[in-house]
Amino acid sequence: MSRSVKIHPDNKPTVLSALERQGFLTQGDLAAHLGIALSTVSNFVNSKAVSISKFEEICETLELDKRAITQPVAPNAPYKQWWQFFQAVLVGT
Repeated sequence: MSRSVKIHPDNKPTVLSALERQGFLTQGDLAAHLGIALSTVSNFVNSKAVSISKFEEICETLELDKRAITQPVAPNAPYKQWWQFFQAVLVGT
């Protein structure tokens, strides 16, 4: 079992927005608030693996859903419908 986790790269804008929304002007501000290394926050924001405990702590502070943030952003509905149609044509069903 993995002891580290990372956000999906699609969610970087969500993380940056959460930083601002929670009043952290910089990643360093968040690191200082949590008492963790700036490199840990930087790794989190840049989709690099961080320990599960730090990942959860950062998500909680930024009010992010820790499960959703690890998944790719869902495509918008029209694109998703088009893609399903395209897959059906390729498969021949």
